[in-house]
Amino acid sequence: MEILSFIKKIIIFFFPDIKRSYVSPPSSVGNKFFLPVLNTDGNWEKYLSQPMESQWAGNFDESNCTTQSGINLIETILNYYLMNNLLPKDIDYAFEQFFCNKEGFVKLSTRYIATMAGTTKKGLNMSDFWLSVNRDGIIPLTAYPDPKAGFTWEEYYQPVPQKVKDFGKQVAKIFQFDWQVFQNGNWNAPIIANLKQVLKGSPIHWAGACCPKDQAGITRPCGAKVYCHARMI
Repeated sequence: MEILSFIKKIIIFFFPDIKRSYVSPPSSVGNKFFLPVLNTDGNWEKYLSQPMESQWAGNFDESNCTTQSGINLIETILNYYLMNNLLPKDIDYAFEQFFCNKEGFVKLSTRYIATMAGTTKKGLNMSDFWLSVNRDGIIPLTAYPDPKAGFTWEEYYQPVPQKVKDFGKQVAKIFQFDWQVFQNGNWNAPIIANLKQVLKGSPIHWAGACCPKDQAGITRPCGAKVYCHARMI
């Protein structure tokens, strides 16, 4: 089967006060590899998987914001490929059968990569997330779903069954993900024009400080220089 690669670009950005999710600084490594077809308007909203879900599950927060946002990014890119008929036909059919929900959107297991990548109660380095995706593969949500609400850390991060890991390894032979850091260690306000340009080729995986909103409801740089939350733009 043809090996498919996609670009992931990581940016440092700022987000309101999130107290229970943490992320280590992204690495400065990564290779340049660009999508064969650009999403030229830079708007990925229609490719977001539905229904949306919250990282907060019942009364327990997995503290896996790096994986949650990274998986959302991968789902978005794969939805783009599926909806624009850009996957090889043999992969397209199998992918729709096993990786898509009844609404037709790609839904992947966050818990699988969060566990395989080695998430701790202090979070996960972005580089470790992407390395795990390529090493351990992505799997459908149905293959390794979250436990029911009210689960503990130990229940969520229990060892992944071998048959699930074997499945992921097979998927990793088909999908490999390339990524590029385009901003790191810059704690100033982001340059919006740069974000718009990058969004033409990929959604953005970012980590930033926890800064409160001002009276106008806008989150601004507050002088904090500690990575504590990850999201997708």
